[in-house]
Amino acid sequence: MKKLLLLLITIALLSIGWYLLSPLFIDNVIDESFPVASNDNIDQFKNLTEADVDSLPIEERDKLQRKMNAVGLTMPDTIMKDSMPTDPKLLSIGTFSGADSFHEGAGKVSIYQLKNEERILRFEDFNVTNGPALRVYLTKASNGNIEEGFIDLGELKGNK
Repeated sequence: MKKLLLLLITIALLSIGWYLLSPLFIDNVIDESFPVASNDNIDQFKNLTEADVDSLPIEERDKLQRKMNAVGLTMPDTIMKDSMPTDPKLLSIGTFSGADSFHEGAGKVSIYQLKNEERILRFEDFNVTNGPALRVYLTKASNGNIEEGFIDLGELKGNK
């Protein structure tokens, strides 16, 4: 009975140890493409040609026309003086630094504004010491001191 209890305790301790220490040995590499805002409502008609429409049965053509009219009603009628920018707008650039002597970090960070006014934070050439609960903070202080004010942006997706 004592051997079984000892075996169960050993398995539990090994499992907890692996859960807590494995992030230090296993890298989580994230390589995402740069998101670009698009209007899915318009994109669905992008490759539609006149020949495609002519080849549709009348019921399908009517259905497609109603769908296009509905999308058109959601689009604003405005005249722009300047040409519309096609790329995301770069708002700010900075460098990433570690939180303490153990959690070293390096890389570039940029804040972009997309066409739909959404902002994204993008890390490039990024590398940080892995751990079980890595988070991103924007701080007012250049030394990373969160006592001077910060914004918690949430957990990191990966450490590289």
